[in-house]
Amino acid sequence: MAETMKLPMKEWVPRLKAITSQDMGEMKLGNALFHQGNFLEAIDAFQAALKVNPDLAGAHFMLGEVYHKQKLFSEAIDHYQQTLRLKPEQPWVSFKLGATYRALGANAEAAEAFRAASNLRSQREGESPGRRDSPQGLGAVPDWTTDGGDPTLIELE
Repeated sequence: MAETMKLPMKEWVPRLKAITSQDMGEMKLGNALFHQGNFLEAIDAFQAALKVNPDLAGAHFMLGEVYHKQKLFSEAIDHYQQTLRLKPEQPWVSFKLGATYRALGANAEAAEAFRAASNLRSQREGESPGRRDSPQGLGAVPDWTTDGGDPTLIELE
């Protein structure tokens, strides 16, 4: 990418568009494979997208999803954390990170991630983050994840 930026604008804009098209094509392929249950192929597609654009938050998130489904929780955590590094304002990602920590039995880390998810969600809705900051309030966090929305469609690109 740095080499592309040294070119005159009329030459690097088409290259940039091709790169964006390529990583998004891999993302679409990966999503389709994931939803078909072809997890190994989905991993390949998401990793190919990351080779084109290492900062593609959606690819990191979906790799977290694939690894979580395969019970490869450490790998899932790595990718959820990468997603949060790139898009820290996503409550859904913090929730998924918490669920993965809980699956590992890392309850303190899970509680912290759930708290972060709750606080982010509260900030988006304009309510006081402290309202859901207690362990009792954490029980409310999963209810907003079952509203019928598809978490793979959240704006992470």
